[in-house]
Amino acid sequence: MNHNNKTVAIQKGQYLSEVKELSPLPSNSIIHKVVPGLGATHGEINAERHSIIILPSVPVIKSKVTKHNEGREAEQRILGIHKGVTADRVKEYLESAVTYKKILTTPEGYIDKLKEAAGEKWEIVRKDYYLLIDECERMIQDSDYRDRIVEPFEDFFTFTHKGLISATTLPFSDPRLSDFTHYIIQPSYNYSNSLTLIHTNSIINAVRDYFKDTNSEQYFIFLTSVSTITALIDALGIKSESQIYCSDNAVTDLKEKGHTGVSEFITGEFSKLKKFNFFTSRFYSGLDMELDYKPHVLQITDVHFAEHSILDPQTEIIQITGRFRNGVESVTHITNHDESLSWKMPDEARIFMDGVQLAYKELIKLRDNADNEGAGFFINECLTKISIAKYFNEDGSYRWCLLDNYLQEERVRGLYQNRTNLNTAYQLVSNHFTLAIKSRDYLISDSERLIRSRRMSDKELTKLIIEQLERINQRNGIYFLGDYNKELDDLKRLDAITVEAYLELGPRKIVDLEYSKSAIKKALKKQKEANLLLSPEILADIYSNFNLGRVIENEITPILATIYSKHGINGTVSATHIKRWFDAERSMIKGQGKIYKLTERKFEI
Repeated sequence: MNHNNKTVAIQKGQYLSEVKELSPLPSNSIIHKVVPGLGATHGEINAERHSIIILPSVPVIKSKVTKHNEGREAEQRILGIHKGVTADRVKEYLESAVTYKKILTTPEGYIDKLKEAAGEKWEIVRKDYYLLIDECERMIQDSDYRDRIVEPFEDFFTFTHKGLISATTLPFSDPRLSDFTHYIIQPSYNYSNSLTLIHTNSIINAVRDYFKDTNSEQYFIFLTSVSTITALIDALGIKSESQIYCSDNAVTDLKEKGHTGVSEFITGEFSKLKKFNFFTSRFYSGLDMELDYKPHVLQITDVHFAEHSILDPQTEIIQITGRFRNGVESVTHITNHDESLSWKMPDEARIFMDGVQLAYKELIKLRDNADNEGAGFFINECLTKISIAKYFNEDGSYRWCLLDNYLQEERVRGLYQNRTNLNTAYQLVSNHFTLAIKSRDYLISDSERLIRSRRMSDKELTKLIIEQLERINQRNGIYFLGDYNKELDDLKRLDAITVEAYLELGPRKIVDLEYSKSAIKKALKKQKEANLLLSPEILADIYSNFNLGRVIENEITPILATIYSKHGINGTVSATHIKRWFDAERSMIKGQGKIYKLTERKFEI
C-alpha cells in the first residue's frame, strides 16, 4: 500500500452507502471493506450515476440483478450480462431512457458484449460511467486459468471514474495503482466467527466423521474442484441426498456424465436444496446466501487429489463464511497436507520472476537482432510457446495480475505443506476467526489412496493392498480413528480377490506366493474347498453317516462321494478323507479286509 491511506470507521448494521466519505464510492480508490456484506455493490447500483460493475462470476450477477429488478419499473432496472444476453440487448439498454444505467458483467462479458455494444460511443462510456471492479482480488487469483479476466484491467486506467473494492483485497504490484487512495474500513464491532480447523490425513474419513458428529439436517459445503466433489459424493454414498451448484459449463458437463442433482444457484431459489449442498468455491464465494436459519458450513481442501482445491484463509475462507447474511451455526475447514509441495517465500518468488524476466528480455533482443530468419523464428517460438510467457507482454514487461497470481499461488501453496504453516496463516486473520484446532488421523491416508489410483502391475497392486490391510488390522493397542469396515470395503472395491485371500490365507501365504494373482486364486480356491468341508452342513452329514468304531474302507468312498455331490464339492474322493473329521487308524482285519477304526470326532456340531 502507498502512504495515502484513509481509515473509515463503520458501525454494526451500517452500509458503505451510509458513510458520507464513501457515498458515492470515490474515484481512483481501492476500498478494503475488511468484512463482507457491507452493501458495496448495492450502494453503487443505487448511486446517482451510470455504473459498470465487474463481478467475477455469472451466478453473482444473476442473483443481484434478479433481486434488484423485482417489482421495479423499466427505467429503474439494471442489466446483467451473461449467456443469453446479446450485444444488441446491451446496446438497447445503453440507448434506453433508464435514468442511471447500471451494467453488471463478468470480465469476459465486458470484452465480448459491452464494448461491442457501445461501439463508437465507447469514449462517452469511459468518461461518464463509474467502473467498479468488485471482489478485485479475483483479478489476481483467477488470472492463471481465465485468460481474459485481466483484459478489462487495461481499460480500467482509461476510465475517468473508477475504483477497486473487496473485503479481502490482495496487494497489486501494478505501478499504475501507486497513486490510488486506499480506504480501509475499520468496524467498531466484533465481526469474528468461530471456526474449527480439522487437520487430517484422510479427507473422506474426516468428512464422514464430521457428518456423524454434527448430525444436521442440512449442510453447505464449499470445494473448488468439481471432480473432487463428485468423488466425495460417490465415496460417501450420498448421491441421492446431494445437490451440486457450479458454473453453467460444469452443469452441462456433469449432466452429460449422468449427474442429475446439478444446477446454478440464484439467491432466493432454495427449493432444490438437499441435505448435502455442494458449491464450487470460486463461483459462489461472492454469492449472498439469505437464509432464515443458521446453517453448518463446511469448507474442504484436498491437496493430494486436487491441488487447485486449495483455499486461502486470507481471502476465500473469509468470503465464503461472509456469504451467509444471517449468520452460521458452525464453520469448519477440513484439510490434508502434502510435505512434498514446493513453494517460495514472497521475496524469493519475486526474485525468481525478476530473473525469468531478465532472461526473457534477453531472448527478445536476440530475436530482434537475429540476422538469420531461422534463428529469429526459433527464438520467437521459444518466447511465445513456453508456459512462462503468459507472465509477460510482447516487450517483456510484466502482465501485473499474472505476476501477482504467481506470488499469491506460491504463498498459499506453502500453507498446505504442513499443519504449522496453516495454523500460522489463520493467526494472521484472527480478527475474522476464533480458531479451534483439531487433528483427526486415520490408518489409511489420502496419499496412500492416491497411490492406489496410479497405474501399476497386478503384483504391485496386490503388495500395496496387503500392506494397507496389515495397517488397518493392527488396531489392538493403537488409537484407531475411523470405520474399519469402510476401509475394508474401499479395498474390496479396488481388488476383492486380494482382500478375500488376505482374510482366508493370511499375509504370509500371499508373500510365499510372491504376490502372483494366478497362484493366489488357486490357493484361495483350495482353501475355500477346505473350509466348505468343515462347514456345519457337511459335518452334520458326515457324523450322521459315520459312527465311532470300525468301518470298512470300501464303504467310506461311496458315502463321501454322495455327500460331496450333495454339497457341490468337486475333485477325487478317497477313503483317507475320513481323517478330516475323525481321529482314525487304518488296519487289516482277517475276513473283513481293510478297515478304519474311528476313535474320536475332531469337531463338535
